[in-house]
Amino acid sequence: MMSTELQAEIATLASQTEGPFYFYSLSGIQQTWQRLRERFPSDLEILYSAKANSHPEILKTLLTLGAAVDVASLGELNAARDAGFTAKRIEFTGPGKTPSELRAAIEVGVDTLVVESIQELELIESIASQLGKLVSVSLRIHPARYITNSGRLLEGEPSQFGIDEDLLPTVAAIHKSCQHVQIRGTHTHSQSNVLSADDVIQNFTFALEAALRLQRLLGVKLETVNLGGGFGIPYFDGHAPLDLTRVGDGFDALKRRTDMQSELASARFRIELGRYLVAESGFFVTKVLYTKESQGKHYAILNGGFTQCQLACGAGQVIRRNFQISVIQKTVSANTRRTQLAGPSCYSQDIIASDVGLPTLSPGDLVCVHNVGAYGYSFSPVGFLRQAPAAEYLV
Repeated sequence: MMSTELQAEIATLASQTEGPFYFYSLSGIQQTWQRLRERFPSDLEILYSAKANSHPEILKTLLTLGAAVDVASLGELNAARDAGFTAKRIEFTGPGKTPSELRAAIEVGVDTLVVESIQELELIESIASQLGKLVSVSLRIHPARYITNSGRLLEGEPSQFGIDEDLLPTVAAIHKSCQHVQIRGTHTHSQSNVLSADDVIQNFTFALEAALRLQRLLGVKLETVNLGGGFGIPYFDGHAPLDLTRVGDGFDALKRRTDMQSELASARFRIELGRYLVAESGFFVTKVLYTKESQGKHYAILNGGFTQCQLACGAGQVIRRNFQISVIQKTVSANTRRTQLAGPSCYSQDIIASDVGLPTLSPGDLVCVHNVGAYGYSFSPVGFLRQAPAAEYLV
């Protein structure tokens, strides 16, 4: 739950603004980074996935800590460069990069341009030829097998991301005819928000085996191997946090494998994290406007919801569950009741939490949604109803 100091800080901000807002703790991000660096070897590169939260100060904080950055659009590329990331600390991914985005990435000289289809590889060859450049790229591989965040092993599943592992021989044959493109790395990201350390390591294993297969087909030594990430956080009651020590031990064991030491000894290894780095350091704060009863249900109508924080309203969930909620009250209520927390829009799914046990709320009370530092502001349909976007504050 929230500390008294944090509640006081949020209450002060709420008194100065009418609308809902996000509150980010930069020290929380720093602490998460420190845990990662203490558990993984210093030569393992950590990339921050900018799509999780591209706030300029968060980008600058992670740059200062030593992260590289993964971007997936020209807008994110520009945001990363504005924050101070040099081209050599930028990876550019995405299955639908436009010709202008590819050209910009090549002209800027990003460290890693990730190829996600055979046609994209051919387009990069054409653009590089026009620019008279030799471009090194990484190939995003969609592995033949991977573990989902529910623990299921999937085999032969289709995906819009990357190139199927079964097509690697075809890619290797096309690559031989390329004059301006060199495949020098791999990128594999199978699943997000995985809480099982064993499943994370198994997906790392599949990624490394796919990288070895590509290297053998190409007949060249790979320079980089991005294992993806997918480290999860416990959004809901009953979920245990990811055992980072176990993940680190598993990674160490993988690197000691004979085939890894003999064939990938010179490769730089990377992991890519977004949610894990910033989600737990962010809160969405919204104010109670009204309370009312409807057919035996108690509702609190809030000044922020789906438009500003789609994630808390169940986006991406198969079975909707409530995020952790804290309340800050002007007059603390000793009574509790099951409450529906509804946003202000005319949309039936604008529900922040359903049947959540809370102190009896009154107009002016604050509702704080935890763990939305990632995919909160950046993932919400801010154009819906033309409502004002949430403000963002950092401490």
